[in-house]
Amino acid sequence: MNKQQQSTNGITVRFLSETDKPAIYDTFIEAFSDYHIDMSYMTEKVLHNRAIKNSIRYDLSVGVFDRGRMVGFTQVGCGEWDGRKAAFDSGTGIIPAYRNRGLAGQMFDMIKIGLKEKQVELFLLEVLKANEAAIRAYQRSGFRITREFEGLKIDRHQYVPGKCADDIDITRCDKTILAEFETDLDWSPSWEENFAAIRNIPDEIQIFTAYQHKAPVALLIYYPLLQWIMSLVVKKTYRRKGIGSCLLNYLFKSLPSDATEIKVVNIVNTDPAMLALFKGRGFINYADQFEMILNID
Repeated sequence: MNKQQQSTNGITVRFLSETDKPAIYDTFIEAFSDYHIDMSYMTEKVLHNRAIKNSIRYDLSVGVFDRGRMVGFTQVGCGEWDGRKAAFDSGTGIIPAYRNRGLAGQMFDMIKIGLKEKQVELFLLEVLKANEAAIRAYQRSGFRITREFEGLKIDRHQYVPGKCADDIDITRCDKTILAEFETDLDWSPSWEENFAAIRNIPDEIQIFTAYQHKAPVALLIYYPLLQWIMSLVVKKTYRRKGIGSCLLNYLFKSLPSDATEIKVVNIVNTDPAMLALFKGRGFINYADQFEMILNID
């Protein structure tokens, strides 16, 4: 049987190509219409730019088709994770009428074949903790839970300014400043928010750097298209001095009027200081996720 395509009773599972992008979006809208959290922000442009951010490889992504109509998909990104060649499930969706038929398992089986051929060692995904059926299915496929993340959000009008440190200057910078802060991360950001993904972002990204006595001491990265705070990093010797609050205050003062609900996603639950910083400014929890990893062998 063709490893690129499998067909049974009119249902075809095959690898995708760039020409499938419009069908992916149409299927996404239907598949996520009953999702646990609101996905209405996911316009076609957002989905496309998120695919670029997450290093999507269409030749490693898979779709399910019923007589030519896409009814399910998995978008797969490819890159490095902890120094190893890795892939990431950037989104799996199956429209309601086609669920509980084993289609997700068929897609994963084909994806794993493609990953092995490309000598990919790890396959990562993120799944809502509330989606117990999906978690069980992933565990049956060999995935193990590695970390837990919290997602936070705030209505911009509910933001509570924090006390700001003295002698702080904040400047907009380009992506070259990221290298200055890579060794100050206490934990590896998720695939969605790591510095490689931030470097991939194809449209506007706002990077605010805090300086004290002309030295760069903290960084905040905001993605206007998603209204996401992608990263907030304070150098280790400058923490607990109000510098993180300075950056947040600056961001919220500079937000345009059409920026309404601001999110910060995937804060690891073992970082109480970071969670306390955001919650102290009025952010509330909206989603808890597991990161899961499969060793490809």
